[in-house]
Amino acid sequence: MKIGIIGAGLAGLTAAIELAKRGFEVDVYYVDDLTYSNSYKLQAGIAMPLTPNDSPEIHVRDTLSVGRYLNDTERVWFTVSKASEVYEFLRGLGINFESVELEGGHSIPRTFSIKGLTGKYIMDKLYVQAKERYVNFVRSRVSSLIISDNTCIGFIDEKGEHHYYDAVIIASGGYTALYKYFTGCDYSLGLLIGDYILHGGTAMDLEFIQFHPTAYISSDGNVVLITEAVRGRGARIIDEKGHRFVNELAPRDVLSIEIYKRIRNGEKVYLDLRGLNDLDRKFPHLYKALLQVGINPFKDVIPIFPAAHYSIGGIAVDIYYRTEIRNLYAIGEAAATGMHGANRLAGNSGLECIVSGLEVVRTIIRDNPRAERRSNANAFYDPDIDIHELKELREIMWRYVGIMRDGNTLKKALTLINDLSLPRQLGELVKGIIVCAMAREESRGTHYRMDYPYMRRRYEARSKYSKGMCVI
Repeated sequence: MKIGIIGAGLAGLTAAIELAKRGFEVDVYYVDDLTYSNSYKLQAGIAMPLTPNDSPEIHVRDTLSVGRYLNDTERVWFTVSKASEVYEFLRGLGINFESVELEGGHSIPRTFSIKGLTGKYIMDKLYVQAKERYVNFVRSRVSSLIISDNTCIGFIDEKGEHHYYDAVIIASGGYTALYKYFTGCDYSLGLLIGDYILHGGTAMDLEFIQFHPTAYISSDGNVVLITEAVRGRGARIIDEKGHRFVNELAPRDVLSIEIYKRIRNGEKVYLDLRGLNDLDRKFPHLYKALLQVGINPFKDVIPIFPAAHYSIGGIAVDIYYRTEIRNLYAIGEAAATGMHGANRLAGNSGLECIVSGLEVVRTIIRDNPRAERRSNANAFYDPDIDIHELKELREIMWRYVGIMRDGNTLKKALTLINDLSLPRQLGELVKGIIVCAMAREESRGTHYRMDYPYMRRRYEARSKYSKGMCVI
């Protein structure tokens, strides 16, 4: 059986290795460079309730609280209960965690970390293991799925070439690169999420985009993400007078909104790392990155600005990562599982990536998918994205569909994107984000409406977007 995996991040490579172990023929498609992925950029680490004072019950409680109780409770328990399996999987790769960090929204330290650059160490091991298992890596951008009779039989790449598989796994990540300022990779545009919608599929939770509160943005627009773990070790968020104005370990949605409000009012906000005497040893990558942009964190306070960091929304899947289209699965950030609710608890994405990668393999074995080529197949091939149009789109999304929104800005955004010449997949996804943000007339988690600055019982449900309509 031949399996095509779109995406070479943490979820995709976990699935690839497990499939290869079981004798499947596996092709992994990636864009640009194998070391250039959001998973590779993972800093603090993976949240797992494995320390003596922790428990799955406490981890679930923290996840639901930070998610504003919009989470799928079954999914949260399903994922958290597999933490021990994730830990053993990583140990089997030769991963040795050096510390357990406290991050915002957690009631106890549970983020297993390696030198503040956990993703690099894990991904390097995954790449080696995948190669040893004869996983085939293909450097090519996938443009569209090939669907026939509600069955996925493969996909088309950027050159228009067709590739056929018995099953396809979408592990291509989220869509934070739709924004002017973002912490991940510039190809995280959610093209395949939009493609799935065009094929008649359902997306969920598209309006929820998490902004990381502590990023440094240089004069040329480069973003340096400053891991949340430094706040767990005592870093302070201060105003121009040096005063604290927020609890540094509050959930990310709270911090991002409070920081952004002050910036909108013309103030500057800083992160003070001067009390962390071991920063260069505990977080060497962050220390070097700050020095490279001219900041000495032992002497200088750091101007910070929230940046798009994680897409909570994505392709709707069942508990075992099946989509509505046969032989098509979605894992990692590309999937909207309900794990994160309205706001993601730090460290939970890494946990979910590995759990979904392991579990989707079991699902494929049970499903035993076999695809046949059909003459009535449907796909949406588009050429490369116009860089100028993408720059305009990012400006529109940042200004009108960003950290703070209202009905007027969302309507303005919808009008403006209609004037852009975007690939159909991208246009459909962006429309879905805006339409769902318009439909949710409340503020909950990462979705903040200035015209509805409160939660409403009417909207205690996840959004569903398909065929141009959003239902909550």
